[in-house]
Amino acid sequence: MDGLRLVAIEAVRCPVVSRKGSIVHREAERIWTRMNMRTFALLLSFVLCGGCLGAEPKPASTPLQAKEPSYAGKTLSEWTVLAKDKDEEVRRCASQALGKIGPAAIPALAELLKDKDSEVRDVAIVAFWKVGPTAIPTLTALLKDKDEHVRQAASLAVGAIRGSTAIPAITELLKDKNEYVRLAAANALGNIGSDAAAAVPVLTELLKDRDKLIRYASADALAKIGAQAKTTVQALTELLNDKDSDVRQAAVRALGSIGPDAKTAIPVLIDLLKDKDWLVRDYAVWTLGNIGPDAKTAIPSLTPLLNDKNEFIRKATAEALDKIKKETK
Repeated sequence: MDGLRLVAIEAVRCPVVSRKGSIVHREAERIWTRMNMRTFALLLSFVLCGGCLGAEPKPASTPLQAKEPSYAGKTLSEWTVLAKDKDEEVRRCASQALGKIGPAAIPALAELLKDKDSEVRDVAIVAFWKVGPTAIPTLTALLKDKDEHVRQAASLAVGAIRGSTAIPAITELLKDKNEYVRLAAANALGNIGSDAAAAVPVLTELLKDRDKLIRYASADALAKIGAQAKTTVQALTELLNDKDSDVRQAAVRALGSIGPDAKTAIPVLIDLLKDKDWLVRDYAVWTLGNIGPDAKTAIPSLTPLLNDKNEFIRKATAEALDKIKKETK
């Protein structure tokens, strides 16, 4: 994860992040570096470094005077003007400030989602995350914007906020003509999680998309939706033979999240214990453990992995075998 943090630090020019410890789950490195590195980096800057603006503002010294919202010594109006500056770095910082100001800044942030510069749009996405659920109605309207970049940015912002009320509109974008919009929509639904179960049928269709990133994002979303995606077991099992190892990983994780209802995939999962990608093997072990007692036929294939050269696989195997054997007693 050190490499991921260093890339994030470089992206936001933030010097204050320790190289020790864990920030996200291990699969985040593959998810965000493949699809949304800038957005993740900017999100990280907000959480850990306060972005380009520094610490939270101090309370106003004259609270009795009625003033418009402000941040870092500038009013909402002043930041709104800066959000239209010719310099994209100025617009980026203005977007961060508007996110700190909160709901009152939603109209200005909505305009920044339409910015011609992709990094400014990314900062606006993170700013909307800071604003929270209050921004969902505005973002839902932007999901229907004529500009594909706006639809993409709005989708990612909804996903960051986990706005479940926008699920129907996001689901529609899974059918968008633009592949990046479809990718953003799948990613957003994954972030929303189990509440996005209504999108399972359309996500299942995308498992056959010709773009491997969309196949990956769809399988990843189904993994996050979990047991409510049990109708996709057959489609996910077929995806276990995908040429792309990351897609196979996502499919295995989705089956593992579904649990016992994924038992029909056991034969293919056993085959994946010999996959060239160690993460695919690792997730296959984990999934067999999650399936439970019905995975007892995998015990002969799992047992040799207790001596695997990879410590993660050894540990995962011990846990899986312990779980399967306990549940079969």
